[in-house]
Amino acid sequence: MPRFRFIYFVIILPIILFLTGCSFIPIEKASEYTKNLYKRIQYKTEGNYKVLNIFYATTRQTAGGAVTADSFLSSMGKDLTYGTLDAKVGPGLAIGTMLPEAIKQNDLITIKGVTRTDEAAFLKQISEAVALSPHNSLMVMVFGFKDSFEVAAIKAAYFSYLLDINTPVLLFDWPGNQPPSIPGYAKAQSYATGSGPQLGELLTKIIRDVKPAKIWLTAHSMGCQVVCDAFDTMSKYPDLSDPDAEIDHVILAAPDVAQNEFDEKFKAELASMSRKLTAYLSSDDQALLVSSIINQDSRLGLIEPRKTP
Repeated sequence: MPRFRFIYFVIILPIILFLTGCSFIPIEKASEYTKNLYKRIQYKTEGNYKVLNIFYATTRQTAGGAVTADSFLSSMGKDLTYGTLDAKVGPGLAIGTMLPEAIKQNDLITIKGVTRTDEAAFLKQISEAVALSPHNSLMVMVFGFKDSFEVAAIKAAYFSYLLDINTPVLLFDWPGNQPPSIPGYAKAQSYATGSGPQLGELLTKIIRDVKPAKIWLTAHSMGCQVVCDAFDTMSKYPDLSDPDAEIDHVILAAPDVAQNEFDEKFKAELASMSRKLTAYLSSDDQALLVSSIINQDSRLGLIEPRKTP
């Protein structure tokens, strides 16, 4: 019996000491923990809709009259146009609802309340929004060929809403909505390369004046050409081409960029100014296959099909 009590004591004593020690571990209050854990996107409500406010800068020429999503034309303007827009997101929006035409037709996302402002007020508004964000961050989105201003805005609202990160979002828009033809594609390419330096100058001003702790930059299709040319412009400034990375993460989805041009020039520029670079590639992207035929070169977004099962 004494031996049994000794064994029992040996087993129980470490447990008691462990639990006693745990009672002195500082524990964060649940409210503080959840406040730091759930950093969700900011929005207003309008009935059953959530209203997101998104910054935009566009190289498009603009029509006169009241400012709406239709005010932004499919041709290049002389200077950037700045402002904000409100996107109403319906309660039925879900992952997988990807086609902007279907989103618009089903009233899942509508663009309303487009405003214009000057550059100084625009940068001030972005600076205030970045300062209020928990990550002191800015997300920049650039979309591709055939996208009108309204379509690009719908896509920006879609990804902002479903990513659900509490960060201000800047849509950099360019006149990619050209006819689906070889001449239309060539014109879109010229607009993409012409818009790149303007994105580069805008990012330079944001880095220098706003000073976000994190800039996340995402681009799709021919919008990746805009981003690559933006980095080419930024690399000419010594304070941006130093060893410190100014952009936290660059994401290129189905990049419609010449493979040799990326390897010889853009790759080094992106590597010098961004901490991370992610590129999503495919072996059967029909648009990139057509692009490689038109351009008579390999595109960055295309990879060779796997030979093994």
